[in-house]
Amino acid sequence: MNSINQRSVDHVRLGMLTLTIGAHADWIPVHQIVRVEGAGNYSRIYTQSGQVYLVAVTLQKVGERLVEFWRAHKSHLVNPDYIRLIRKSPQGRFAHLTTGEAVPVARRVTRYPD
Repeated sequence: MNSINQRSVDHVRLGMLTLTIGAHADWIPVHQIVRVEGAGNYSRIYTQSGQVYLVAVTLQKVGERLVEFWRAHKSHLVNPDYIRLIRKSPQGRFAHLTTGEAVPVARRVTRYPD
């Protein structure tokens, strides 16, 4: 079962993303973050273990801290390590992840992760 915790993103240090709420801090290894989904002034961080963190930070700000992530869509950052394939369908283009999820890929995206 996924739990959602509201946090704020502080910074990335030594491959860790630090999420804080008050005096409590969680450190998430960046390599365990599968994707980040933006929702207005908030972002949801999805991890390999199924944990979901709701952070009070825009997707743009999270993207500035996770520079190795691929901007697939205006509302999605994806860790390239979890992309299985990118496929075009009648509904549009989607990045299919190793977790079984499919993330939309914007029509204007012409650069794909290596």
